[in-house]
Amino acid sequence: MASPKPRWFIHSLFFLCLNIPFSSFASDQFSFDNSLSGNQTISSQGDKFELGFFQLGNKYASANYYLGQQRIVSWKNSDDPAEGIFSLEIDPNGSSKYFIFWNRSKQYWSSGDWNGKFFTNVLEMNPKYLYNFEYVPNENETYFTYSLQDDSMISRFVMDLSGQIKLLKWLEESQQWILLWTQPQAQCDVYALCGPFGSCDQMNLPYCSCLKSFKEVNSIEWECSDSSEGCQRNSPLKCSVANSSSPNGETDQFFDMSSISLPDNPQILNITTIQVCNAFAFSSNNFLVWYGNLLNLQETDGSGDTLYLRLSASPSSQTT
Repeated sequence: MASPKPRWFIHSLFFLCLNIPFSSFASDQFSFDNSLSGNQTISSQGDKFELGFFQLGNKYASANYYLGQQRIVSWKNSDDPAEGIFSLEIDPNGSSKYFIFWNRSKQYWSSGDWNGKFFTNVLEMNPKYLYNFEYVPNENETYFTYSLQDDSMISRFVMDLSGQIKLLKWLEESQQWILLWTQPQAQCDVYALCGPFGSCDQMNLPYCSCLKSFKEVNSIEWECSDSSEGCQRNSPLKCSVANSSSPNGETDQFFDMSSISLPDNPQILNITTIQVCNAFAFSSNNFLVWYGNLLNLQETDGSGDTLYLRLSASPSSQTT
């Protein structure tokens, strides 16, 4: 593998500018005899792109585009660079924190606030580290940058398809990237990594597997490190079809799963709720019930709870 070129690759990184407002005249049409000057700009339909003269700190750009709140987004999978479901972005409520989101909705990691030297949840950002850090908030923009203390070093910062942000360094001798830092540190702390009815086990590779009597929705995607579509049942529940029992008279049953972290979005358990067909799981210890897809399940080291999962009575559903 050839060494990356040029050698100065990423001496600094502009890291998610937030809402850069300008007081300006904007038009969506431009003709031969028109010109732009001062604070005049031309905008695309929907105001996503804006052409004009902008001042960023003490630097001028003769042409620019306006994106509002920017984010770093993961790839869909290792073979597809389309937009994935994990993103890193600044706090939309205006604090100095950066968040990682699942599906643009569920936050599962925070950098903590900027204290003038580093983000409070990123203790690795100390003065003896390999980088110089700068966080700039003002009335026009908010951004974070880093620069290398050693200009000969090559590094890159990515929002990985694993749902983790990663800082990597290029090793010329071995011609490969090595991991310097990542968050969240535990792979299974990434929200819903294994998709619906998938379970994450930090102690085993691959991390994701399907629950008992379930199989991958898309096995090809799983092979490309994208398990976000999760798992599906081997056989449908009997209560979801006209015939509510199997030919030999068996009905759907609950299978106990021990040492597991409970999924998100529980509701209070009672005798009525557990009889509903889409009550897919319950926990008797916590008097909780779950409807629909189960997300964010994790295997534990024995300290977790017991979850009772509704399975079909069909013999084919009993295979793993």
